[in-house]
This record gives sequence, C-alpha cells and structure tokens, in this order.
Amino acid sequence: MTIMKKIVIAICLTLGISITLHPFCSLAENINTDKPSKALLYHDIVISMLLPKIQNKINEFYSAILTRYPNVYPYMVYVENIKRLDNFRGFIFSITVKVNPVVGPHISVGTDKMTFKIDGSRVRLTKFNHIKTEKLPPHWQHIVR
Repeated sequence: MTIMKKIVIAICLTLGISITLHPFCSLAENINTDKPSKALLYHDIVISMLLPKIQNKINEFYSAILTRYPNVYPYMVYVENIKRLDNFRGFIFSITVKVNPVVGPHISVGTDKMTFKIDGSRVRLTKFNHIKTEKLPPHWQHIVR
C-alpha cells in the first residue's frame, strides 16, 4: 500500500470517528430551558424531588445569618454534576447542585453547593459548601443578624 493510500485512509477514519462521536459530545452541553424537552423534564423532576431537602438545609444554614428564611426556587437550582455510584444500570446516584437562595423580590443572599446521595427511595445530603454571602441592599439590612 502506498503512503498516499495510507494517508487517505487515516483521514477518512479520523473524519468518520469524529462525525460518529459528535452527537455524544453534544449531550454534555447545558439544557436548553427555552423549549420543552425530555432532558428539561427529567431535570425539573429531579429538582422538584430534592427541593424540600435543599430548602431545609438552606433554612438551617441561613437562620444563623438572617432573621427570616430565604426562598429557594426550582429555577434557581442548577445541576452541576450527576453520576452513578454503582456500575452501569446501578441505582445509587450522586448529584451536586448549586443553589441561589433569595429574599423578597429575588434578592440573592448567597450561593451554596450541595451534594446528595440518592439510594433507592433514600435521599441524603452528603456535603454542603457555602460559597458566597451576598451583601443585602440597605432596605433589607433589617433581616441581618
């Protein structure tokens, strides 16, 4: 086989592999929230199921800082990472979310990161990290402890 044929075959294989793998790479992109999709539906279901546990931890943490509990809205919870802890088709998961709790007319009080372990019907908070505390505007200083 000549060198020219080897080069052409190598180029064709490279193009074929890159074209074949392209759809799989695009799955890692962010979910488009502008239109309905199955990915957005699954995302919203997971967040809805985690929201009570998220809100409880936010209430617990911010009660030392504020005189009222901040709100956590599902559209202000962002999935940062989700993975299976078992092998393929195992049903133990780890999910990390970033949360922006707010008071009043959506005034951010901070940013927090939480990791949950989901094992069957049991959901357990395994890690909480307060990332940032926002300074509240003057007309909201009355709720700061």
